[in-house]
Amino acid sequence: MFHKLISIYPLSNFRLLGFFPGQEARLYDMGKLIEEHPAFAPLRNDDLFRDVRIDAGGYGISWSDEIDLSSSEIYECGTALDVAAIEKAALLREIVAARQGAGLSQNAVEEASGIRQPVIARMETAATNPQLDTILRALAPLGKTLAVVDVNEEVIAL
Repeated sequence: MFHKLISIYPLSNFRLLGFFPGQEARLYDMGKLIEEHPAFAPLRNDDLFRDVRIDAGGYGISWSDEIDLSSSEIYECGTALDVAAIEKAALLREIVAARQGAGLSQNAVEEASGIRQPVIARMETAATNPQLDTILRALAPLGKTLAVVDVNEEVIAL
């Protein structure tokens, strides 16, 4: 079966993060191909490795006219990731760390933000799926906000 890539991101240690339709993500390690197959050896050059692009149609990736890989290889041999769950867990850890770093209790955040303490507790323990405005209101008294950043190992904790 063919698997169409929507986006691809080069990561450290010769890994690729690919996104497929239906919010499916795969982490693919190119290390073995680079070491064992001479055709992939030029990808040891980090600048070339980071220059990966999706081929027209989305059914493969390439770095040059001589180096390419099918999207099905990434899908079938890559490790499935729930990137949204990983990012949510990381975000909630950061919220707890920011609150604790500011020296504020959940009750103090309730007083400053208007979000009830039990809601803050459920948010911090991932017992609920907080709405964006709730997260922003909880972050404001901590002197924090959200930002859109590039995908990388630190963002998705890989």
